[in-house]
Amino acid sequence: MALPAFEQLAPVDLDGLCLAGAAADEAAVVEAAREDAALLSWDHRALLELRGPDAADLLHRISSQDTLGLSVGAAAPGCLLTGKGKLLAAFWILRPEPERFVLEVDRPRLDEVRQLVDRFVFAEQVELVARPELRALAVVGPEATTRSGQALAAGTVAGTGDLLWVRSDELGVPCLRLWGDAAAVDAEAARLVDAGLPAGGFTAFEVLRVMAGMPRQGLDADEATIPLEVNLDDWCRVDKGCYTGQEVIARIHTYGHVNRRLARLRLALDALPAPGTGLYEGGLEAGRLTSAVRDPASGAVLALGMLPLAVLEDDEVELHLGGAEGPRVELLR
Repeated sequence: MALPAFEQLAPVDLDGLCLAGAAADEAAVVEAAREDAALLSWDHRALLELRGPDAADLLHRISSQDTLGLSVGAAAPGCLLTGKGKLLAAFWILRPEPERFVLEVDRPRLDEVRQLVDRFVFAEQVELVARPELRALAVVGPEATTRSGQALAAGTVAGTGDLLWVRSDELGVPCLRLWGDAAAVDAEAARLVDAGLPAGGFTAFEVLRVMAGMPRQGLDADEATIPLEVNLDDWCRVDKGCYTGQEVIARIHTYGHVNRRLARLRLALDALPAPGTGLYEGGLEAGRLTSAVRDPASGAVLALGMLPLAVLEDDEVELHLGGAEGPRVELLR
């Protein structure tokens, strides 16, 4: 089983990402990921490496994660923020070796994140290396550790060189990724399919992502978004030293709350609504829909939308899409 190849930094058609020979029944893939385990292409992500004795210090200074306290073999989420606490980039930080950190970023934003990090490098002994040639697959689901044969705890990374296994659970179920060269990843994909795992791609990932309420940058979040507004509270540490944007995050945690939040929605529609479509409450526009996918099992449209906290806390709220008389929107608590 061969995974599709991509140009190193060419624009990526995310909707086309799929394991070769993937199951035509996306409903079966999503159900397996919910109840057992499924195999997904993970090529919507790519790796950026930071190598050198000052890598931990640099990331600790610029990111929302305590990388000085991140032990070898650990993985944790992190963000780069503006001085006003707005989101520039979100990624997973892996530390497979003492002087080597690996950032798992959205593939279309790999070069942008490299430039963002490079902007903060002055006299530090750090080498930045983009690794777009490395491939990835993911085993996702409650039985992912058993089916993959990798008994990793959440927030850990294992392996040597370019061959790395990492686990994170932001999709609401265990998610184990294998990173490596094309030959190694293709061989593992073939083994897992032979073992009975249904295989899918980016469509199945998007359904799981939306179900979990996780944002995709450029769609649900941008540079006008505070991470706490899009369910990335745990991605921003408040118990570490200063980093860009930290004061805003700490102030929200200590004294207040965000005024809006990314919420999970469900609609009964024949066609997927466009991102940016208005969400109306009481005849007035209250927010905007940001992501929409079709649940292959139920046929319903699953979506994410940014809404005021006051609306989200109203147990009797009635939402409509596109106008006061538009289709009813169900708010998933």
